[in-house]
Amino acid sequence: MKISGCRLCWARIPLIKPYILSFATITHIDSIIVQVVVDEISVGVGEAVALPGYSHETKESIVHDLQAVLEDLIGLCRNEIEPYLIERLPYSPFAVSAVLTAKEFAFREIAIPRDLNIPLIATISSEKNLDNFSRKAVKFYEHGFRTIKLKVGRNVEMDKKCALCLLDILPEDCSIRIDANQGFNLRQASVFLDALTTHKNYRRIECFEQPFSINAWDEFRSLTKSYSNTVPLMLDESIVDESDIQKAVEYGADMIKLKLFKHRGIKGLLALVREANNMGLKIVFGNGVSSEIGNLAEAVAFNHGSCFVGAFEGNGFCKLAKHIVTEPILMETGGKLQWEINNDQHLMMKIDKNTIKVIMEVGNLHDY
Repeated sequence: MKISGCRLCWARIPLIKPYILSFATITHIDSIIVQVVVDEISVGVGEAVALPGYSHETKESIVHDLQAVLEDLIGLCRNEIEPYLIERLPYSPFAVSAVLTAKEFAFREIAIPRDLNIPLIATISSEKNLDNFSRKAVKFYEHGFRTIKLKVGRNVEMDKKCALCLLDILPEDCSIRIDANQGFNLRQASVFLDALTTHKNYRRIECFEQPFSINAWDEFRSLTKSYSNTVPLMLDESIVDESDIQKAVEYGADMIKLKLFKHRGIKGLLALVREANNMGLKIVFGNGVSSEIGNLAEAVAFNHGSCFVGAFEGNGFCKLAKHIVTEPILMETGGKLQWEINNDQHLMMKIDKNTIKVIMEVGNLHDY
């Protein structure tokens, strides 16, 4: 079996409402889509979504990198693809992951479950209007969500009030995750955690994620020393490969966050999961800035990995105002991600050509 064709596409997809992070307010996503055809009969799809501020990779750099390698993939066998990509694109994990994920589906290396029903997080950003904030949080709970993720990092006083509000109003069976997206310095993070750890319900906080910038390892170590055995501390943007996982352990992290689009396909991701678990780290998984293509692949990985903690974070598809696929198969129902399909390979081909722009085609693609 060999790769017989590749297609590179781009889609700009608006969000239902702005997604507020510490470093950006997102109104749309730029989805870079790779289709890989094997022996002219089997197709797989992968996705990368650039998020400025999260990584050095941009929409333009991902497209450039993929244009440089896709033609050379034609005729390669399964075991030749990853070594070639790693050699050619050693500093482009988003681009590499999109190709490897498409390759894994096209070569049928990863089984797609016929149905799935997994707990999903709801995401909420801190805001000044506490009454409005409270109503949103309660509405999520009443809908069925049992894990709420609070986005902080823009104003520590506002963030404290919102976090404490969640601890006050949400029932005991609802867990809370908090993500600063690199928005704090050491003093702000300490002030924030001091406020939380005095609350009687603070043990319901599953994790405090990425308080500092990607390379602020010394600040992170100071925080882990000061708040050991209180709120679990987690890294996301700082984690890309095995060396980062080892460093996270050395600097005192309790947990790490993984996302498919920054690792080497589903199999590479699951290998990292096993390695991190062996080092004693707990793992949260899923991408909130993705289309249904990326979240579908992540849900498949989530289903294969037995060591992920709590609810799945791959809820990007819930934020989209329109879909890339012609027959959406990911559904959010009662706080859970669900699907039911009849044909895994048929599923991976259903891209709506009216929503995408084809950038490059090489080899034999037929009607895919």
